[in-house]
Amino acid sequence: MNRFLARSAVRLLGSGLALVILAGCTYVPPEESSGEYYYEDDYGPEFPPDGEFAELWHWGTWLAMEPHGWVWQPDVVDSWAPYRHGHWILSQWGWTWLSYEPFGWATYHYGYWFYDVIWGWLWTPDYVWYPANVQWIVDYDYIAWTPARPGTRGVRDPWMTHTPEVWTVIPLTHFTQLDVGRFGRSARKMKPSSGDPGTREAPSVSLIERTVGRRIYPTDVELAPVRSGSREFQQMKLYGEQRRIVERFTPRVEKRVMNQRSDSTRPYDKKARKKNTRTPPRDPDTKKKDGESTGKKTGKKTKHKQ
Repeated sequence: MNRFLARSAVRLLGSGLALVILAGCTYVPPEESSGEYYYEDDYGPEFPPDGEFAELWHWGTWLAMEPHGWVWQPDVVDSWAPYRHGHWILSQWGWTWLSYEPFGWATYHYGYWFYDVIWGWLWTPDYVWYPANVQWIVDYDYIAWTPARPGTRGVRDPWMTHTPEVWTVIPLTHFTQLDVGRFGRSARKMKPSSGDPGTREAPSVSLIERTVGRRIYPTDVELAPVRSGSREFQQMKLYGEQRRIVERFTPRVEKRVMNQRSDSTRPYDKKARKKNTRTPPRDPDTKKKDGESTGKKTGKKTKHKQ
């Protein structure tokens, strides 16, 4: 059963239909257990406290989930995963992720991602800036990374049985390529043949230079202040070639991985959300006035004989 049906079933809890749908599921061991969760309309406040990162409404949905608090779910296809649609550069802070997604300035440099078996990938905010908040595994032929989880929870190794594809695994020779996720391989490729689990830290610059056969020069990245809610955050400011690359790939990635919705379904306030999502379609047989209705075939108003 795909994740969309699972989410629909959860939102129908309380009705017999949800139990019927869930009864037909094949159990998949979760990479992380979600605990209690609430859809935003049931929880109360429309936005996270102080409106921080509230602009992410443009590209997803906020949920209140225990024990994490506010979490954000991107509106993307089921095969999507964080830290796949972009590329790595060497900056003054080390390996830095450049995202091609419009929400990347926040979700890849602040906070944590975790995978939930029902909701898929969820992001929980934080206030510390990172060049990339990931865990690494490097062996002789492949390199893998996955988002760091909130709290002290670790991540299962990519070759473990029943582990969801939460790791991005690529040949080490492709690490410096653009749109690097397109070189993804099965996580089973990382299974150690000699019992060596690989290196659990970011790859050294010298290793990558030897692997790709060229010198890698650092790129100076400027951090510009940006205000979200009551706080001030930092956003990478790109120039020259790196800026042109991101501008070129962003529309392609949006078309490929993001679910397309009209702007009217991404409201900025609770009143607008109710207006756009809770108004049912008008029944053509609904009476307009006493003795007046809309005709089914022609759509013209007709008078009932008294």
